[in-house]
Parts: sequence; structure tokens; C-alpha cells
Amino acid sequence: MKRTIYFTLILMGSVFGFGFTNFAYAQHEGLDWFANGERHKKQAHYDLALQEYDKAVQREPRNHLYIFSKAQCEYQLKKPKAAAQSLGYVIRLNNSYSPAYALLAKIYADQNDNKKAAQLYDIAARHETQKDKKQFYRFFVIKHNLAEKNWAVAYQKIKTTKIEFPKNLELYCLESQVANYLGKYKEAVKIIQEIEPQIATLHSSENARYYYQMGYGYYHLDSFELAFQTWAKANYGNFKAKIEEFSPARYAYLAEAYIEVHQLNEAQAYAKKALKIDPANASAYYTLAHLQNNKVTTNVDKTLELYYQSAKFEKDVKRSAQIYEQIAQLELSKNNYENALKATKNGLTFNSGNKNLLYLNGLILFHLHQYPKAANALQKALAQMRDPVEHSRCMFLLGLVYRNGGKLPIAKKAFANIKLQPFKMAAANEIKLIQQAIENKKIIKTQK
Repeated sequence: MKRTIYFTLILMGSVFGFGFTNFAYAQHEGLDWFANGERHKKQAHYDLALQEYDKAVQREPRNHLYIFSKAQCEYQLKKPKAAAQSLGYVIRLNNSYSPAYALLAKIYADQNDNKKAAQLYDIAARHETQKDKKQFYRFFVIKHNLAEKNWAVAYQKIKTTKIEFPKNLELYCLESQVANYLGKYKEAVKIIQEIEPQIATLHSSENARYYYQMGYGYYHLDSFELAFQTWAKANYGNFKAKIEEFSPARYAYLAEAYIEVHQLNEAQAYAKKALKIDPANASAYYTLAHLQNNKVTTNVDKTLELYYQSAKFEKDVKRSAQIYEQIAQLELSKNNYENALKATKNGLTFNSGNKNLLYLNGLILFHLHQYPKAANALQKALAQMRDPVEHSRCMFLLGLVYRNGGKLPIAKKAFANIKLQPFKMAAANEIKLIQQAIENKKIIKTQK
């Protein structure tokens, strides 16, 4: 309610007069009181200044400069509602007076209502003549729209501001960034090319963000060689990690990790992406070969029949558990999850602490969407795993279980505990996806 009242007051200001008495004083008769108010204001005696401004306004109730000074004191005295009333009247008297819009915008910004603040700063910028202030107002509007992911609006605001401030390199970087968000990759590249002579001599700490956007544009135009040549100039600070996200090595790692947890579609997509960027990526070819091998079902049924017969007649408890582990693996290769689950359960009756059977049991339950049971099995398996690679693989699967089960904070903790590749890379990818999902939910909730 507080955030909407000020606009209402602006519209109603001329009707109610905001308490100003319309005495018939001569023009400039309030000047002495105004001068006294200015003196007090400079000394930060805002309460005394306000008293003098009130007297000045009583004598010249349509002098917008007096009323604006009154609003400034009200703002300093933490009386935002009164300040908004005064500013509303200023705008009614002079709708091109930029300082009034700017101060009212600041009041809204103080209330964390950046949407209305941006609207008011946008108006202030149209009427402002001082370049430094106009630039501040323009950037506030741009950054608000960027924060709200209003890419199309931000793009137009940046273009407008570039016309007014053509030498501001920050605008070119922002324009290229938003062009990339909008899928205008050729434009994103071209924008940075325009200023490359100016940024080429800058230190990497200053020009990395420009080259990052340029490389991003090339990358999404499938000009991978140019992308990585450009990114070589942006390989500084936080941009190193950002660039790594697009490397063929990363996609190959992801493919290796996802195939280990039987996420075959994801593994195939990441392997193909790695080869699209780098046709000589051996790891990606190996993953695709492994996937192709899994599709070959010749003799699998016969092998399964033999294993089932072996399990039927086996008397040794330890060996029985091993046989059911093999059966579960083969049934899993055929995506026969129910049969695979039954095999793990049978095996666990012979050896309830078998880490491999527990892991397979958790993996199969994951694919059957039985997440609480899957988590329970994997936690038991983790307790017995000493090998770092096995531990990382199991922890990665546990993170996926929690993620799909809707327990995102616990999933993030699981992924954060993974130390070895390729699972560490895949875990970082999952954390990023979780964070994006959380942010998207916040945006949707805000829009509602």
C-alpha cells in the first residue's frame, strides 16, 4: 500500500493543494524565507530549513523551486510520504522538472520498489540536462530491466543511451550481452568489433568481459574456432570458469558421468556436443561406442537364462549375491527395471551389505522414480565405499535422487561433496541447473 500511495498523491496533488495556503502574496515575496531555508539546509539543519520553506511556500504557493526544497528536507527528515506529496505538487506545477522525478524515484528505490523507481528515473532522464545525472538515471533503468530479465526493453534502453553517450564502453558490453540473450549473436559480435581498437589495449581485468560476449556470440553461431580464439583474450578471473563451461572437455566429462548412472540420453547429447566442438575428442567417441555397445542385445537373453539357472542351483551365499549382481546389470542394460530390481533384492537377501548390489538397487529405484527408497539404498552403499571414484559416482547419483525428489537444498549439498572427475564437473552442472530452477520459480512467483 505504501508503494502505491505516492503515485495516487501525484495525481491528486492539484485537487487538494497538499495543505498550501493560497494567500495573495506578490511574486518573490517568499524569497527571504527561501534564502533562510537554503542556509539551514546547507548546515544540515533540516527541521529549521523546513520551517522557513513552509513560510516561503505560503507566500508563493506556485513556486516549484520552493516546494522542491521543502521536499528535500522532508526526505532528509525521513518523511517520505510528506516528501512524495510535495514532489507530486512540484510535478503538477512543472512536469518537466527532472529533480522532482529523480527524488521521487529515490523514495521508491528506498522502499525497494525498483519498478516504479525505474519508471520515474526514465522520465527524469528525458528532461535532465546535466550529463552525469542523465547517465545515472539511464543506467538505473537499464540495470533494473536487466535484473528483471526484460531483455527486449533493456536492449532498446541501451540503444537509446548509446546515442546520448556514444563513448561509454560499458554500454557496448551491455548491448552485446543482451543481444546474446536475445539470440542476436551476429549483432553481439559486431557490437564488440566496433570498439575493439579501444578495448584491445586495456588490461585483461578490464577487457575480458567484452571478449567474453564476443566469443559467446561466435560460439552460438557454431564458429567454434573463432570463439575459443576470442575467449583466449577473456581467460581472466571469473571468466575462466564461464569459458570452461563451453569446452569440449567439459561436455565429454558430463557424458562420462551420466552414462555411469544410466542416464543414456543425457550422455549421448553431451558426447555429441563435445564432438561438434572438437571432432577429435577421443573421450566423446569412447562414450558413444559404449552407448552403442549397450544397444547390442545379441546373446543377452541367452546369458540371462544361464545366470538365472546358475542362481537357482547355487548353494554358496557369497557367490549367489555375485550372480544376482550380474543378472541385475544385464536386466538394466535392457531397461528391464522391474526384473533388475528383483535381482538386486534377491542378491541382498544373501549379502545385505554388498555395496555393489546396494548401489544397483538405488540406481534402479531412481529410474523407477522411487526416490526415498533409492536414497536409503545409496546412503547404505556410501557408508561402505572407500574407493574415491566409487564414492563420487554414488554421491552423484544420490544428488540426482534428491534433485528429482524435489529436495533441492539437500541435492546441492550432495553435489558439493563430490571431489573427483568426471562426476565433479557433472555435479557443478547440476548445481547450476538447480540454481536456475530456483531463480525461475522466484520470477514466476513475483510475476503472480
